[in-house]
Amino acid sequence: NRWREITPLVREPLGLNSDVAIGSIGSSILVLGGGGANSMRAFDVFDVSQRAWSRQPPLPFDSSYSLVVEVGGKMVCCASDEHLQETFIYDPETRSWTAGPRLPLELHDSHGRGVHWHADAFEVHGKFCIMGYFALTPETAGYSAFVWDPARESWDEAPFPVPPVVAFECSQIDGHLIVSGNHLSDWNIDHSSSDLTWLYVLSPGSTEWAEWRLPDGVRRSTRIAAVRIG
Repeated sequence: NRWREITPLVREPLGLNSDVAIGSIGSSILVLGGGGANSMRAFDVFDVSQRAWSRQPPLPFDSSYSLVVEVGGKMVCCASDEHLQETFIYDPETRSWTAGPRLPLELHDSHGRGVHWHADAFEVHGKFCIMGYFALTPETAGYSAFVWDPARESWDEAPFPVPPVVAFECSQIDGHLIVSGNHLSDWNIDHSSSDLTWLYVLSPGSTEWAEWRLPDGVRRSTRIAAVRIG
């Protein structure tokens, strides 16, 4: 029940910055891509049991601000600034990437600002789910949530209402879905975001999101993670 520093990830001369995507499968930590032409396809894995990093073969796609989530023992990657409708799946058993299902609609990139601020992905009931602003027409976008059903190989609308706030960050534990953000989901995508951050929770079996009060002094850009301690 204590923190322990791990071996630093060294990527020289590729560099390492906030554009990377970070996920985990089993006892491995995965770091994908990053900013700059030389690092968008970098792929590193940290083996917790060996306490060591290993450089993997380059990604078959450019990864910048991507979303990654484990579903069924595999890693699903999507929402890279370079791939607005594509998903990619990593199988740790074969250490290989394959093309995943195309999103039902293309994620909307407003004025080239990227999609990382309004999209997030997570596992729900053993399925891959993504929320974000999707392009309805070349000029308009709407906030929606979709779930991929691998048995039927089709996308469905999520079995829950979209949250009142755009999920800049999301997490879940014991069936409770938790989101935070500073842009209300019924606002136009070009609407200025608020100086405040809202936190909402959807309990199992409920169809209404409950707002939770943030701690005093916490106003904006809140990062959240649901973890079990003890």
